[in-house]
Amino acid sequence: MDTTALARSFAHDLIAHRDKLAGKAEDAVRAEYALHQVATALDDQHDAYHKESATVLDHWHGHGADGFRHTSAKLTKELKVTGAAGAAAEKVVAHVASTVDSGHTAVQRLVDEYTAKAKQVLDAGVAAGTQAALMRAVGHAADLAPHYTRQSASTLRHVDAELKAAAKKLQELRKDLTHDDVASGEAHPTHPVRSRVVAAARKDSAPARTRRAATGTRTARRRRGVRPSRRRCGARPG
Repeated sequence: MDTTALARSFAHDLIAHRDKLAGKAEDAVRAEYALHQVATALDDQHDAYHKESATVLDHWHGHGADGFRHTSAKLTKELKVTGAAGAAAEKVVAHVASTVDSGHTAVQRLVDEYTAKAKQVLDAGVAAGTQAALMRAVGHAADLAPHYTRQSASTLRHVDAELKAAAKKLQELRKDLTHDDVASGEAHPTHPVRSRVVAAARKDSAPARTRRAATGTRTARRRRGVRPSRRRCGARPG
């Protein structure tokens, strides 16, 4: 007779509680790692963009410098706020991972303790060699299960409460980002920081302004019907 399997047949709920927590900690750890990567990348992006934009503005006094300064400050703030939210979310998920892991460990310990005691009782009943002794052992083993199941249910409720609290905190972080217009539908370019800064600077550089002025002059002449003068090669003025 497999007394271990017989013992566990009386503990369906206890084992179900353990299984509900199995693998959840690994999922939380993976989410924690992903959030850590995001927060780190945003912090690096914030530092790089702030440095590059400050360097450009130190040498840029063109028409669009004020506009670029405003846009740069806004993007720098968004990167900082989003990075801070990512770091906060990482801590929330880390707490979830710890709670789920400790909960699973606690319930697994209950399963092991119950199984060991119930198996011992059943083994003694089998060893007695009588049907009456075996039936008493089976009844005793079945009576042990509710005590452990109540403890496992309490642990499961605690973990569930922690998960709901964590979900609420993450939702609040999301609302904070939305309130700060960070999570709006307006997307920023995904080009490297240096490319964005340099491109913005070139847009209002001196050569660019010269080209725009020349283009504007030619357009105005065409509208007035004035043709640009053409001088033939070798011709002298009359």
